[in-house]
Amino acid sequence: MVRIAIDAMGGDYAPEEIVKGGIQAAQVADGAYEIVFVGPEETIAHEIAKHGSPLENVRVVHAPEVIPMDEKSPATAIRKYKQASIVVAMGLQKQGQVDAVIGAGNTGAAMAASLIGLGRLKGVSRPAITSPLPTQKGGITAIIDAGANVDCKPANLVEFGLMGSIYYEAVFGVKNPRVALLSNGEESSKGNEATLEAHQLLKDAAHINFIGNVEGRDIMRGVAEVVVCDGFVGNIVLKFSESMFATLHLAMEQQLAKEEGHDLDVLQKAMRRIEQVFDYEEYGGAPLLGINGTTIIAHGSSTAKAIRNAVKVAYRSVKNEVNRHIQEYIQELQLD
Repeated sequence: MVRIAIDAMGGDYAPEEIVKGGIQAAQVADGAYEIVFVGPEETIAHEIAKHGSPLENVRVVHAPEVIPMDEKSPATAIRKYKQASIVVAMGLQKQGQVDAVIGAGNTGAAMAASLIGLGRLKGVSRPAITSPLPTQKGGITAIIDAGANVDCKPANLVEFGLMGSIYYEAVFGVKNPRVALLSNGEESSKGNEATLEAHQLLKDAAHINFIGNVEGRDIMRGVAEVVVCDGFVGNIVLKFSESMFATLHLAMEQQLAKEEGHDLDVLQKAMRRIEQVFDYEEYGGAPLLGINGTTIIAHGSSTAKAIRNAVKVAYRSVKNEVNRHIQEYIQELQLD
């Protein structure tokens, strides 16, 4: 059984929505995993009680502190709040008491707790966040890095490509996923110095199905399953896509308000289907790949739906041994 810890106090809607999502996941686990809520015991127990009889695959670990969302220095925060829910959760993973941690709270604190508490996998120089984006073909493109590393060397980008490929195959079930490098042109001669060098390294790397450069417009066309970039660019892409979806939603609502007649119900149903495709909560959370453990970083505005789906991501990552494959293959890259 996979043991998944959830920081019950992380996120805008904690603890109500976080606990609700965890309970919903536990109800359909069918013996596959256990949910471990971490946070103030009385508070969590109160929330659990709202959902009926206790479940055998749910337990609580007490952690009396919470790291504020606006904490400026993540590294300082995890040392200052040693009994914070995210810190205690990572400690459980380091001690082997859980197999994965999900957190929707302070992203920097979750990353710092992971790096300091769990460390990196052997051979990995920079852990990276991979975040899913929907495509026009109905699939998913994973962006890596989505914000963990602002400045990257070419070798880091190659590591990202390998980790993203292994993760994509494990979680989404696509064999030998296509990996592309985000640049300002499809030609191998396009890009800055780091991109140009990374292109050649990716081309030569084992276990990476590298198809070349892609431009920003190609990300949602589904031309590649994994798109590699540094965290500075990746986070901008991610935040822009979120705003684009919100703008599209608003435009559709405004247009629907103007429509009249019998086709309105059809349009509303179509709108709901489109919303589902572009809803970040459908995909749960973004894994921090390259650490010696499993950390899923959920959106700060996550509701129960997002947490429920984040549990699925955590379970698949552990069950399909993403870290073992990363550590095995990364030794063969032989990067400087």
